[in-house]
Amino acid sequence: MIEAYDWYERRSPGLGGAFLAEVDRQATRIAENQLQFPVILSDVRQVRLRRFPYGLFSGRQRVASSSSPAFTPAATRKSGATARSVRAEAVPPPKY
Repeated sequence: MIEAYDWYERRSPGLGGAFLAEVDRQATRIAENQLQFPVILSDVRQVRLRRFPYGLFSGRQRVASSSSPAFTPAATRKSGATARSVRAEAVPPPKY
């Protein structure tokens, strides 16, 4: 996550911040309504980031906190509630 942020910031100042904002936005979406996203493996669901070639994955395992604030939706961080585990990974762009 930090490497991706740094890479985008080197490309264009502010783009790294946009990347982290998109991660937070999509993490919030998948945490609030996981069922709207496709199952890609067993109980793991994926949401792709818009504008960036990354996806967030969410599974059934629940976590009380995260080592990186970017992986926990802002609403959850503020409330202190538990969140589903979410991680970001680079994913290939869709083939059309």
